[in-house]
Amino acid sequence: MSDLLKSLNKADLIEKLDGNDERFAKIESAAKNVAEKLKESPPLMIRAVLAGLDPDIPSDDPAIMIAADALAEVWTSVRSAYTDPPIFLYRAILLDACNQVADSLNAIVLSYTATDTLPLVRLGREERVVRGILAAWARTAEVISLVVPQVTEPKRAPVTKKIEQLSFNAATAIKINRDNLLNAVAATIFPNYKGQAINGANPYQPNNPQLWAGEFSDRMTVLLADQLDSVKNAMVQSQNGLIKQLEQHETHQLEGVKELLSSQRSWLQEVIKQSEEFKKAEHLRLNTLWWCEALYSSSLTCSYRELQPVLAGAVMPFDLLNEVKTPTPASVTYALSETVAKLPDAEFAKPYKVYELLNTIQDKSSFLPEAWAQDLESPPESGRLSIRDMVVAVLQGDKDTQKLLQRANLEPDFSISLPQLAQAIYRQEQAVRLAGAGQ
Repeated sequence: MSDLLKSLNKADLIEKLDGNDERFAKIESAAKNVAEKLKESPPLMIRAVLAGLDPDIPSDDPAIMIAADALAEVWTSVRSAYTDPPIFLYRAILLDACNQVADSLNAIVLSYTATDTLPLVRLGREERVVRGILAAWARTAEVISLVVPQVTEPKRAPVTKKIEQLSFNAATAIKINRDNLLNAVAATIFPNYKGQAINGANPYQPNNPQLWAGEFSDRMTVLLADQLDSVKNAMVQSQNGLIKQLEQHETHQLEGVKELLSSQRSWLQEVIKQSEEFKKAEHLRLNTLWWCEALYSSSLTCSYRELQPVLAGAVMPFDLLNEVKTPTPASVTYALSETVAKLPDAEFAKPYKVYELLNTIQDKSSFLPEAWAQDLESPPESGRLSIRDMVVAVLQGDKDTQKLLQRANLEPDFSISLPQLAQAIYRQEQAVRLAGAGQ
């Protein structure tokens, strides 16, 4: 759960709680429900943060209505607690919900939308708390966007360990008990051996071949079979022992090789990852530098110096985003502003009234191919607009610049330089693309 609501409550900015913890718990529950909606539809984050930052946001703004419905769902008597719509409370719920989902790419979407919106709004006592969460979003966004790997020296390959050999136990030689064999052989031939009677011996003498031969054959067969079985069993036991040792040796060898391959694979994956990071970093730098120096529009196949400066300042952010992979770190945004400042009458010190800027872009947009602006994500038909939304609406043919200014809560005499305009468009367009990619 985000600490934003708790910080606002601690600063006595949330009214009508009267020390009632149950009411505050319901507000937290409403913020959690709104956060779930933002997760389901990432583009809503842009509208939520624009509404949450604006003290002048009307009660019928779509994002404010989402917060109002979420609060009414968990606090059915909220209308009786507040005579007028509690806009500040709805804004707090929206900002808290945004803060709950501000991880990974979402932090970039929120930070890039809010960075150029914050200077346009007039925050009250909540400013310190709000600026704190915006600073946290900006830090997260920069960490994620920064693709330069933090490596001071090449990663060394793991040391190849020698696999120890297992020792084998030599097989024991088979030795026959000769005394037992002698008695057994003698017993097949004669009733006694060297004058000593033999128990269970052949009862017949060799001089009675007809009876003796039968007894001898039976007894010798058993004797030979027993001896052969004994030798066979000894050999089988020895072979099984050898097979078991071989299996242990093979398992030991395989485990050693597996461990070695695993460490080598991990090293290779890390090296490849570092190499990809370096490639991304170099690709970003090279493309950005090439674009900044060339001052060439790939989408319009002409130099930006051939365009009217105001139109060029509006086109350049979109072109640069097509040359690099998003998200990009803050340094690219400032490289853009420095490049725009190279154009005639586009220096930082020269402000333009936003009303005049929109009208000029509208007048000069006929220079652009018809499909150029149609490929951009159109701003919503209702709700608060960002600077980027106004410019895109004009580029796509919206001629009611007065209404666009009202929806952005900007006075016609609000002034901004072309480098600042380009920065705002670049950051907010990147937020729109990243939010759309998350759907």
